[in-house]
Parts: sequence; C-alpha cells; structure tokens
Amino acid sequence: MTLAELLTTITGNLGITLEPLILLLLFFMGVIFMARSIRIGLIITLVLFSIAFVVFELVGFNSTIALIATMLILVILAISLYLNQRGTTVI
Repeated sequence: MTLAELLTTITGNLGITLEPLILLLLFFMGVIFMARSIRIGLIITLVLFSIAFVVFELVGFNSTIALIATMLILVILAISLYLNQRGTTVI
C-alpha cells in the first residue's frame, strides 16, 4: 500500500479532506507543548499553522482553513500575553 492509498483510505474513513486532517495533527502536536507551558505551545502552534498555510498555498490546497486557524491562534496568543502583562508597567 502506497502513501497516497493510505491517506485516501484514512480521509475516506474519517469523512474529511486532507487539509483539516493535517491541521488537526499539527494542533495535537502543539497541544503536547501546551502541557508544559501554554505560551510556548501557542507559539509553536502558531509557527506550525503558519508553515502549513505557506505550504498549502504553494502546493495548491485550500489554504483558507489554515489562514483562519493561524489568525485564531494569533488572537489567543495576544490575549494570553495581555492577561499575563496586565499588572506590570513599562517605563
């Protein structure tokens, strides 16, 4: 069984296309790092989703989902950093 046949079988059995499957795997990779530190995990997830967006664009896949996921992780990271730095002042 080739890799293409294996991916076709997996996506057919799950009922989703290849792009969301790749993004789910990348998100679970980021969750592993989030177990140690939420900010480090969010930064790594942001980098992974950004790379996925660029690769999807270059290969010709539907990159809309990757762009939305990247922006969502970026907003969550900004909120996380804001809540962490809220009580400090910089002069």
